Amino acid sequence: MFEICSKCHVNECLRDQFIQNITQLVYTSREEGGCISYELFHDLENVSIYFILEVWRNEACANSHLKSINCIKYMKKIGKTLNKEVEINKFEKSI
Repeated sequence: MFEICSKCHVNECLRDQFIQNITQLVYTSREEGGCISYELFHDLENVSIYFILEVWRNEACANSHLKSINCIKYMKKIGKTLNKEVEINKFEKSI
C-alpha cells in the first residue's frame, strides 16, 4: 500500500468554498482505480487546518490520481481557498 497525507491551511473566510470543492474531490477520488481509502479530517485545535489521508494500492495508482484531470481540476479550485501551499507527504508501510 501507498499512502499520501496532504495538509491544507484554509483561509477561514473561504472555508465553505474549500469544503464544497474538497467534498467533490473526495467522492470522485474514491471511485478511481486503486483507491483503497480517501478521507478528509480537520484539526481539533485549529479549524483552518484539514488533512486529506489517501491509501492507494500502489505508488503507480497514487501517481495516476495526482495527474488525473479530476485531481488537477479540484486542486486548482482548492488552491484558491488556502493560505499556504498544500504540504504533501508520501508514505509506504514499513512493517
